[in-house]
Amino acid sequence: MTYPTPFPGSRATAPIAVQFTDVRKGFPDGSRTVEVLRGVTIRIVAGSFTALMGPSGSGKSTLLNCAAGLEAPTSGSIVVGGQDLNALRGDALTRFRRDRLGFVFQAYNLLPHLTVAENVALPTLLGGPVVDQARQREILELVGLADKAQRLPSELSGGQAQRVAIARALATRPEVVFADEPTGALDPHTAHHVMQVLRRAAAQLSQTLVLVTHDPVVAASADRVLFLDRGVIAADLAQPTVQQISQQLSILNEAR
Repeated sequence: MTYPTPFPGSRATAPIAVQFTDVRKGFPDGSRTVEVLRGVTIRIVAGSFTALMGPSGSGKSTLLNCAAGLEAPTSGSIVVGGQDLNALRGDALTRFRRDRLGFVFQAYNLLPHLTVAENVALPTLLGGPVVDQARQREILELVGLADKAQRLPSELSGGQAQRVAIARALATRPEVVFADEPTGALDPHTAHHVMQVLRRAAAQLSQTLVLVTHDPVVAASADRVLFLDRGVIAADLAQPTVQQISQQLSILNEAR
């Protein structure tokens, strides 16, 4: 089952930040092709927070990677911020990802020899949009690290390092921020705090956030949760509770 319309309760006229139309993605496996995404059609409203969940191997990370332009679909179309990703190749795709998208991953991916402030400004150093000092201060204050701007990553806790990664992802005002298990390496208390920071920062900056997680507590902070199973959208819940999310995951796992 697919869900081509915005999540329930959204304004019908709201801009669409991410749109998949009949997207399929297969990977070679010897003499055959394993289809990981099997005709996914979704729309994600601009300014919303969408969580992707599902059993292991359901296609969550593949969907996220395709949406972020890190992998090309086998067929179908993906439009992000009004840009058809199928029309971009090579340097043009690299610039699009650098200039208009933000990324937060489980591994913080901070450069150890750069300070917190320099890591946040890294997109500028790589030729991307300018992150001026006022914007840098604003973002660091937003994630609660204004007093650690001159620290090195080795001087930070895991939760602080992930907040630096969040600040870096938001610094260039990207149209969409993609996050793949950003709290997976953190203890529950720290994970909860990091998610609060990410949710608050994205909301205050009107960013669209798309996040893969296995944690029902993390997903419950989203506006919408999409459940994948065997490469298709198996369920689509608006503002679900932790209990509703856990129940849906149990249904999917029992059906396997």
